[in-house]
Amino acid sequence: MKGKLILLPVLWILTLTGAYVIGSKNQDSSSGSTANSSASSQLNRSSSSLSDRSETTSRLHMTAATRLVKDLPPTEAVAELAKLTDPLERSRGFLALIDHLGPNDFENVVAAFRELGMTEERLSEYRLLLSAWTKEDPIAAIDYAQENIQGRFARETILATWAQNDVESALAWAEANHEGDGANSFLVGIIRGISSIDPTRAAELTETLPFSRERGRALGSVVRSLMQNGTEEAQEWATNVEDERLQASAIGYIANAMSRQDPEKAAEWLSSVDNTDAQRRAAEDVAQRFADTDIEKAKAWAESLDPAVLNRAAEGVVDRLVENDPIQAAEWLAQIGTNSEANLDGAIGELIRGSARSNPYLAATWIPGLQSRRDRERYYNRIFDSWIASDEAAARDFMNNNEIPSSIRKRFSTN
Repeated sequence: MKGKLILLPVLWILTLTGAYVIGSKNQDSSSGSTANSSASSQLNRSSSSLSDRSETTSRLHMTAATRLVKDLPPTEAVAELAKLTDPLERSRGFLALIDHLGPNDFENVVAAFRELGMTEERLSEYRLLLSAWTKEDPIAAIDYAQENIQGRFARETILATWAQNDVESALAWAEANHEGDGANSFLVGIIRGISSIDPTRAAELTETLPFSRERGRALGSVVRSLMQNGTEEAQEWATNVEDERLQASAIGYIANAMSRQDPEKAAEWLSSVDNTDAQRRAAEDVAQRFADTDIEKAKAWAESLDPAVLNRAAEGVVDRLVENDPIQAAEWLAQIGTNSEANLDGAIGELIRGSARSNPYLAATWIPGLQSRRDRERYYNRIFDSWIASDEAAARDFMNNNEIPSSIRKRFSTN
């Protein structure tokens, strides 16, 4: 009996302990569930809040240009972008705008852009729009240019882009749409487009053009591309061109370009080519740059040239000499005039113009050496106009002691 009495309290304690443990677990489970629910709700709210903040932050970090593209219709966005003064920001905006445009949007956007008025600052963005449109639909782009735009910039930009992507289609269009017997102006844009990727083909197309402004513009693209890896390829091509006029233009272009880097080398090469017209075209510019680096070598080079070219080279040398020493320029010109039968009117003109202010007496003394009567009268009028204004006594003394055309004396006798 006593054992049972002891056992009952033990069982009762065990029962209470079990109930407590079970209750505690249930309570913990319930609390955990509530806590989890609360945490989940809080997490969702936080996630939503973070998303909102992320969108807000993203928008805050957008540039002014990208916000314009995002918020406005394309035709309005392009007008607002064009007003941005920061060129980098403006370019970013136009690139973003282009990424948002569909094939059918370009015409209206280009039209809206053109209505703003074309300025030098806007040409780069204009080129971007036209190039992007051409990549989407070259026929639509070139048709629009033909119907709505007078200048050649848009047409040549479109054809250059088209040729870079599909030269044969661009050429086919150019041939089908060219009218008249003159140079096919459409080829200029095509040549410009392919000159950097296929200069040989560009050169061949240039040679098909007749003598014209169009050929001259195309030639510039070809020579620049040929000279990208040095001058040898360009020189070889130019000296083998069969058309003498085109060859002269090409050689002159190359020699001028070379003289900006190495005038002595340019002068040496120009002397070696068998094309007098080419030498005449480039001699003055080459001589000027040569004289800037070594005046004595430049003088010797000019003197070595054929009389038909000497005058142009002498112009370049005198132009540089007269700036610092008009007397030396006059002495050198007198020396080569004695030793050569070349017509030196161009060089004499440089001497007169260059010394007119600092030494009008010297300038007037050289006027009779001009072979052209019209030039003599023109320079007398110019010299005495300024000389009488600055030192009338000296000017009158010169007129009284030198042979001056009667028309010049008559004009200035009343002053």
